[in-house]
Amino acid sequence: MIYFAHTGRLSSGRWCCYRTYMGWVQNVLISRSARSRIATARALPLDVQRAIKTDLAAFINMCGVSDGMLPVFLSAAMEERRDALASAASSRKDPRWVLAALKEDWCKAKVGKVKGVMPVAVADAVIGEIEAFALGSGRRV
Repeated sequence: MIYFAHTGRLSSGRWCCYRTYMGWVQNVLISRSARSRIATARALPLDVQRAIKTDLAAFINMCGVSDGMLPVFLSAAMEERRDALASAASSRKDPRWVLAALKEDWCKAKVGKVKGVMPVAVADAVIGEIEAFALGSGRRV
């Protein structure tokens, strides 16, 4: 039996436990991958960093229009990452791939927070770190 503190109920079903565990793993991976991608972007030359920050900031500002449009922006970000890979962005240090992956991570965190499938603290950490990088607020989470 597993006790779920957020529901106050006991669950004996393995499926429920598996889904909870996999959701936790996915949240941790999104958080770590976002930080890794930001570190990769910070290691790029300054002019490339500036271009990534400008494009990412424009994307974030455009997405701020409506939470209802976030799934559309998420699918566009995923498509952009697929296009970057298709156009020979062969490494994770390629600026096209880093930019598309950061957009996708930001959208996943926003959608996860809005739909309640990602803990607010994890989502806020990912969103805050990416926005601090893109918008230059100097705030690091």
